[in-house]
Amino acid sequence: MRHIPLILSSICSVAAVMSRLSHNKYQSHIDESERITVVIPTRDEPEILEACIISLINCSKKKDLLDVIILDNRSNNEKTFLAFERISAQISCAIIAVDEPFNWSRLNNLGSSYSSGGILLFANNDIEMLSDDWDSRLREIIARTDVGVVGARLLYPDGTLQHSGVVMGGISGRPIHEGRGVSPNDGGPLDRWRRSREVAAVTGAFLAVRHEVFERVGGFEEELAIAYNDLDFCLKVRACGLSVIYCAEIEALHYESKTRGLALTSEKAAWDDEEFQELTDRWGRACTTDPYVNPMWTFSSDRSFEAMQQLTAPEVIAAVEGDFLKGRAG
Repeated sequence: MRHIPLILSSICSVAAVMSRLSHNKYQSHIDESERITVVIPTRDEPEILEACIISLINCSKKKDLLDVIILDNRSNNEKTFLAFERISAQISCAIIAVDEPFNWSRLNNLGSSYSSGGILLFANNDIEMLSDDWDSRLREIIARTDVGVVGARLLYPDGTLQHSGVVMGGISGRPIHEGRGVSPNDGGPLDRWRRSREVAAVTGAFLAVRHEVFERVGGFEEELAIAYNDLDFCLKVRACGLSVIYCAEIEALHYESKTRGLALTSEKAAWDDEEFQELTDRWGRACTTDPYVNPMWTFSSDRSFEAMQQLTAPEVIAAVEGDFLKGRAG
């Protein structure tokens, strides 16, 4: 079965053809007793770290099956250590001091080594869970034998959408967060921002994976210390024949600045360019081609799915090919 990326007909209502991600298709046995290990790198910021962990605990269905591993990357605020004590009194928690320069991949790889199995959840310290029973929904999706990675629907503090999956090559050949900045009531084409579905990649701000899959693909690439390491990981998982799923039913606030991508210093822009080049060298057209978005759509910095464009015959053929990474698995 292949998706034909051309408009063949149009109807007024799409309700009849829309569906949510099946809870049963491809699903293996759901182990409701499976532990989830949350890995969180941090440097000070005790208030947002504590709010993050408390929200994960309070919104979970089975609090006793959550473990937290905090990678303390050179914190020096006394309030941070007091927060560590409060967190440790509420949940199974290990705090690992890492006295070395910041490397997101290295920190998360180190954190994963303290987990003995089950599900790994890599989370930024600045997320705040909104969905009740998020842990049960995560277990349901990741139990599917074809699923490798699960990401979440992330909102800015003002309620607008921050992440509903990553579009590879969205603008000027660079990846973008689909739907960024739209109203939370805006579902996008076919309500895709409110539906769980396959995507090319998800952000590492909330990225879940089975421990065995994490080890199979070799963890995060430590040469990508700051940027694109999450995308590289998702590409590795897809290359193993597994799917990356955006789960709209798991929703969290993410306190990332809306202007972060527009306020890069020349130094930050240089390493961003360098790491994107490294990603491109590794994956080629997988960095600029997204098999989960109709290529007729165009994107802008202000609006996802801004307009439609005509496709060339090679572009149509490439789209019909489907996910070429999963096609080469094995």
